[in-house]
Amino acid sequence: MVKVEPPGAGDLMREMEPRVGGKSVFFENLNRNKKSVCLDLKNTAGREAFLKMAAGADVMVESFRPGVLERLGVGYEAVSAANPGLIFCSVNGYGSAGPLSGAAGHDLNYLAISGILSQLREAGGAPIVPGVQFADVGGGSMSVVIGILLALVERGLTGKGQKIEISMTDALAPWLVYPWSLRVGVGHGGVAGSISGRFPRAQWAVGFSAALLVFMKRVKASLPAGGWEARQSLSWIQRCRVDGPCCVQRSCQGRFPTPLW
Repeated sequence: MVKVEPPGAGDLMREMEPRVGGKSVFFENLNRNKKSVCLDLKNTAGREAFLKMAAGADVMVESFRPGVLERLGVGYEAVSAANPGLIFCSVNGYGSAGPLSGAAGHDLNYLAISGILSQLREAGGAPIVPGVQFADVGGGSMSVVIGILLALVERGLTGKGQKIEISMTDALAPWLVYPWSLRVGVGHGGVAGSISGRFPRAQWAVGFSAALLVFMKRVKASLPAGGWEARQSLSWIQRCRVDGPCCVQRSCQGRFPTPLW
């Protein structure tokens, strides 16, 4: 695997803190075992060197905004002419069509626009910025790998390469299957905590999840007397709203000893 970087300081991630031994821990972790070459794609020599590399490659992955590589003369048409069997994968924030196609973005932007961020909050609270890059890794890297593997299988059958495009925002849509199901079925999207949640104890927080009916029945049967509010039923999820977290949490919080859980 060869990483192509701009001349000078190279990839901007090389400058990210913290550093160990003078090197960015993030850059080193994401790019270990890769070879690296610096090419100036704005001049003829750099473009020629790049196309020569592409001619001998199986897969090419790029993450510029749509149209950038075409303006530089090394877009899909140019590289596929040099290598018809190449799998060319473009990864971007919002796809190559639509009002945001030319917009820059980062993981947090994609989480917000996709709707994921609206689910990362306590009931009635503000969104919580996650410490994990769901869009970059889940929407981006995982979808890229799946797309490339499928394209390689097809190339094995046809001998032809192809272009793949991954929008990190679009690729987050399957992660919203449960909130969308609620939105379509009962008119609201729910929040984190409607099906699963946590509540504090004296020494630590307890996590609770019992989404399926069979598990809810077991929870109800296991709780001491008074642990289940009489006005609640096993169909509670149908009435759950953004201001109504799990009835078990509301009725049991602080009432039963930790060993019970």
